[in-house]
Amino acid sequence: MKKWLYILAAILLQIQFVSCMDEQLVDGSYESDMTSLKIVLDIPVENAQSRGLVYGPDEDEANVYESEINDIYAFAFDSDNKCVDKFKTVYSSGTLTATINLEKTAADKPITVMVITNLKNQENGDELVGKLNGMEGKTKEQVLKELEYTFSGAWDITERQLPMWGETKITPQKGKTVFGDVKLYRAVSKINVTVNKGKRIQDSGTDIFKLRSVRVYYARTSGLAGSFYAPGDNEPDNPTIGSPTITQTSMPDGVEYMPRYTAEQEPNGIQFTVDKGNDYALENKIYVPEVNQQGEEPMCLVIGGYYMGSTEETYYRVDFKKGNKGDEYYDALRNHIYNFDITNVKRPGTDIPDPALDHVVVGMDVKITEWETEFMRGIGGQYTLEVQGGGVIMDATNEQGTSLWVKTTYNGGWKVGSQVGDWYTVEKDGDKVKIVPNLNQGGQRRGSFVITSGNLNKTIMVRQRGKGTANCYIVSDNGHQMVQDLVVTVKGNGEEGLIADGKPLDEKESNMAPAYAKVIWETAEGLVQLQNVVDGKAQVNENGIVQYAIDLDKQNTDLNIKGGNALIGAFDAENHLLWSWHLWVCPELDTNGDGYIKYKVNDEESDDESNDNSEPFFQEWSTGYTFMDRNLGALSNKPGLASLGLLYQWGRKDPFIGAGDITEYAKIMDTKNLDGFSWQTSGSALSVEEARTAPTTLSKEALTGTDYALLWGTDKGFTPNGERDAGNKTIYDPCPVGYRVPPVGSVVFTDGNLSSANDNWDKNNIYWPYLQDQSILEKDKYKTGASSYGFWLNQKAGDSKPEGVPYYPANNAESVENAAWLPISGVYDGDMTKFALVDGQWSVTVNSIIWTNSSIKAKITENGVKVEKTRPGALFLHGTEDWRTNLGLSHNAENSGRHIHKLIEGDNDLYAKPSHAGSVRCIRDQKSTTEGLIKTPINVTLGSKEGSISPATLVSITESWEVVNPGASWFTMTPDEGGAGSSQTITFTATKENTTGKEREATLTVKFSDGTQKKIKVVQKNKPVYVSENYLTFAGYGDKAEGRPAAQKVGIAPNLTWNAKSDMDWMKIASFDGGDMTYRPTLDQFIASNGYIFIRLDKNDSGATRTGTITFKMGDGTTETITVTQGVDKE
Repeated sequence: MKKWLYILAAILLQIQFVSCMDEQLVDGSYESDMTSLKIVLDIPVENAQSRGLVYGPDEDEANVYESEINDIYAFAFDSDNKCVDKFKTVYSSGTLTATINLEKTAADKPITVMVITNLKNQENGDELVGKLNGMEGKTKEQVLKELEYTFSGAWDITERQLPMWGETKITPQKGKTVFGDVKLYRAVSKINVTVNKGKRIQDSGTDIFKLRSVRVYYARTSGLAGSFYAPGDNEPDNPTIGSPTITQTSMPDGVEYMPRYTAEQEPNGIQFTVDKGNDYALENKIYVPEVNQQGEEPMCLVIGGYYMGSTEETYYRVDFKKGNKGDEYYDALRNHIYNFDITNVKRPGTDIPDPALDHVVVGMDVKITEWETEFMRGIGGQYTLEVQGGGVIMDATNEQGTSLWVKTTYNGGWKVGSQVGDWYTVEKDGDKVKIVPNLNQGGQRRGSFVITSGNLNKTIMVRQRGKGTANCYIVSDNGHQMVQDLVVTVKGNGEEGLIADGKPLDEKESNMAPAYAKVIWETAEGLVQLQNVVDGKAQVNENGIVQYAIDLDKQNTDLNIKGGNALIGAFDAENHLLWSWHLWVCPELDTNGDGYIKYKVNDEESDDESNDNSEPFFQEWSTGYTFMDRNLGALSNKPGLASLGLLYQWGRKDPFIGAGDITEYAKIMDTKNLDGFSWQTSGSALSVEEARTAPTTLSKEALTGTDYALLWGTDKGFTPNGERDAGNKTIYDPCPVGYRVPPVGSVVFTDGNLSSANDNWDKNNIYWPYLQDQSILEKDKYKTGASSYGFWLNQKAGDSKPEGVPYYPANNAESVENAAWLPISGVYDGDMTKFALVDGQWSVTVNSIIWTNSSIKAKITENGVKVEKTRPGALFLHGTEDWRTNLGLSHNAENSGRHIHKLIEGDNDLYAKPSHAGSVRCIRDQKSTTEGLIKTPINVTLGSKEGSISPATLVSITESWEVVNPGASWFTMTPDEGGAGSSQTITFTATKENTTGKEREATLTVKFSDGTQKKIKVVQKNKPVYVSENYLTFAGYGDKAEGRPAAQKVGIAPNLTWNAKSDMDWMKIASFDGGDMTYRPTLDQFIASNGYIFIRLDKNDSGATRTGTITFKMGDGTTETITVTQGVDKE
């Protein structure tokens, strides 16, 4: 009886099994003559975390291919090391099942089982596989020597899997399944090259060396799939005997090395280049047969790169020697990784690679580290480890702890391993693990610990929310100067703020350890009373907190109202400013006078539950966002000086003091400043880092830095296809806890198809001073000496004006029902000595700005030419212009003011400038009620060919996401998970050609962290039909001339250019377009307008059936074939 065994592909953990198929012809009775054994394969994987590789702790892609099993074979050797059987094998999910013929292998006698994988796809794979059935009777050494793979160039592990080998001893038992395990060892060495472990080396800001290329010279031209030296455990009485890893090379007889030059006298190094954008590491690319370096030419590397900023590549030879020096070479052992880490380069190498071979050391210091590959066990159902979750998130006040259940099938159970973070305890509690944190009085903190079961490890992430941190805190006092806390170890909103619209900011560290704190400035001396002061420095306690009290009796003489503003700075021991925080002292927001301001963080009330303050200071606007009822830093929401607030340069977290009165030539409000921190203007543009250390210095121009456009949340709010609701609270956001700078969409008002994005807008607002008689001349409409200037905005609608606004000269209203007061608040323009003219008009009485969180690429006129620049995006408040002719002011057309200016300005350059400092009106940091915060493509279409791609955009303003249903195996979507971001590119790729004969479709499902699920229909086009037949049969004779058979007609795609070629001279083709047909072996650049061709064969008098092929190359690059079979002549 014959049986064919087909093995199904499997994907498990980090190992990808493609098509494990060992076809064998099976004879005899399974029950009487055979038994079986199950062997769990221990697949080699890398312990990248201990090696600190650049690619990451898992190196997923490399590990998948390096551990891939494509084909697998097993042999039995008796006690004399003679091969007695080639097993019938079935392989699935890491377990090899081998069927043993007991007529060949006696029961109850130990045998050695040798497992070999991945021979088929080697350069000489057909030869290797052909040898396998002839191994019986040969010694193990002979078998190993015959399985010699060849090596002639760079090893592409995506196409050519790495050979692996392993052995174990086992005793078969008749009629029973016997279990064992085999450690597999790769038959190659891997070489990685890094520069300072991927972290670069610099001298005065210049890279000493950037890696460009690596060439391998004198690699061996072949290697053995298996090893003569099977690893074994150390003997208890003599630990020097035995080793669990490979310690010696196993070289083929007469192995050769690749010569320095080819036959054409060209350099013969195997060349590898670094990936684009990665100048400091070349990893997971170089695989070579193992090498005994005592041979004639030791294998070496020639490393190329750029020395000290040069654009010309220079080359250095590096040997397998300690420190690249001395006479002792490393052998390159199989299943080992050799990392060449460049620690310093002292001078240029050679100009071209070849001469570097003659200069062993040319100024490059290299540290070579050798790592052994570890193994992932438990893959084949041997045992499992399962934990309830991959992590826990606990509240700041959680002191009771959180538990996760743990399950394992390992007989030894599980235990808690290493721990990162000392602010919590971890203990085993029955079948659960319990995590108990300390009370968190500071910012968010993270940690991790490991659960271990046998050889399986699972890392559990631990996260505890902080009290809620920001760059600004709204505070007050209960009248008794109560002591309050300020967390000074967390920058802004912490690590969550290190990402802007899905992109990482240059700032990578959210925590710090300051030595002390001081008041940098305050609106009244003594307003903020720092506690625990030693030598003028407020001390930081063990929880990272500085304490302070507020004295509400200390008032600014310009305002004459309780409250004010202050900036607190944290310094290191060398007196460098590390970070600073704005204290917004606003008693008006303390509705019950207990000194606490109630606000919301992620829709949850802050502070303790005994605080019965409501949150009275927000307004729900028609745009779907909840705004604060006043400008940032304002002490009142009523018209007047106290409503103006503070001013901010776009992208900066620290405020600048505002106006001290409301006049055309307004003065700057008085403050008390720390020595060294007076209000001033920089001579040139500040960097982001310089701005952090100089919070009272106005930058003359836009901040410099690669991430300037993202500092407050996004750069997509104004783009043509951008997302106006894009952005998130960043580490530079100036708003209080629970609030952030508003997105563009929050200030876009609509009326049907009209929008304030593109139209000047007065439909829902009234400018004050509000004149009843609008017919008077423009020169008389501007009113000087008013107590307030600004707009009353209908917060409930975008298309109707608020009601109840009094007419001038009556006093402005203190409040208007369902309306928000937007004061004209003043603007600085790169000069802290005065308030600027904006569009040629006063910025405290006519024109001012309210920032959004988005930058904009705007075309600005410079020297008469439009140039594209990054500008901050702002809401432009355009009041009544002052038309007095003796003041040197510039004007727009009459009746051009008294509106909110359109956001997107194409003609008049009315964009806010980076040098401006303007107002901020914060929104609650919560999910908006607006639609469109999550968008995915509805349909995606792929071409019929494998590799066809279709890029698309996914929008997720506030939610993380992942693919929960991939839809089908014939396509992929990458990436398949992500975080929040307004414009995330996703790519659909066809992994298989569509040969079904029809269009096919599948539905992929994406799930977002708020529970939303989006379905994407993916369609793959049908493979075009170019020829109607792919197989034809002809008789060997016929009635036509010369006895040939009749020609046959084949349909072909019309009006498409193609070439056709017959590979046999007895088979010819022709196309008929109304003229004479000429049969020929080749048709070039032909177009079959009538949609068919003819194929004609000569009479077959060869005496045997014959076969030929006609190959068509279509104009779109597709290749089609017609296989023709012809019988023999009847004679």
